[in-house]
Amino acid sequence: MPSFRLSFPVDIQEKDRTIGICYSAGMEGCWEAEQDGRVIMHCYFSDIVPCEAAKCHIGSVVEPDCIAVEHVDNRDWNARWRDSIRPVNIAPSIWVSPEWRAPELLPGEHWIKIEPAMAFGTGHHETTQLVASVLRQRKEMVRNSMLCDIGAGTGILCFIADCLGAKKCLGIEIDNAIRENMAENRRLNSTGPCINFIVGSIDSINNKAAFDCIVMNMLRSQSGPLLETVHSLCTGTALFVWSGLLVVEKKAAVSEAGKAGFTLNAEHELDEWWCGEFSVSN
Repeated sequence: MPSFRLSFPVDIQEKDRTIGICYSAGMEGCWEAEQDGRVIMHCYFSDIVPCEAAKCHIGSVVEPDCIAVEHVDNRDWNARWRDSIRPVNIAPSIWVSPEWRAPELLPGEHWIKIEPAMAFGTGHHETTQLVASVLRQRKEMVRNSMLCDIGAGTGILCFIADCLGAKKCLGIEIDNAIRENMAENRRLNSTGPCINFIVGSIDSINNKAAFDCIVMNMLRSQSGPLLETVHSLCTGTALFVWSGLLVVEKKAAVSEAGKAGFTLNAEHELDEWWCGEFSVSN
């Protein structure tokens, strides 16, 4: 099955902006290379429609004549992605990398092994790093908690919560294609009964379930409609961490969360991305 690659040169200060544009359009992953003081971006899409949409939007940043779109074989994308993987210090004392690319650990540090079968959920993206940082900062709340990760992907945030001492972690992922990767990552990290994954919608969760911490790292177009259901799954003192949002979406996201019954307590930014910490409104 072919993929579509969008390639273009960009000044280093504009790199994160263009990645944000492409990610919002549906990019599945990217790799980069430096050339003559600029960054050559190679962004991959599974369909031509989001690829062309991204091309249109980055035209405000990059000269249109410098943007190239081409068909590529998935093997090309997979090989280049694997070659680009490096261990990520996703939060203090927590590293993420594939089993075949081990980090140099200091005493007391944790290593989460994630097989990069897909581009998102390996710890390299800013939105994942934002949530990981919040969980690390709120480790006292995470410890012994019942945590739910909505849009779990590879399961990485559940594994981080496990490292921080969560009592139980439940990951929900609607994409059936990730099922085998989730199972492999669970095996690699030897989590025992603490972590469970469900492939299905948020409605798959028992409506009597109550979580002390819920994290949701998804595009706003996908996650916004779930806010009321998320609220119904929270205990009265729950921490809700919402990521996957662009900084420019902050105002609208806070408004949507407020209507669903959440209060913003803290916020964080990393490059073009925004993450909010919410509590359940009284």
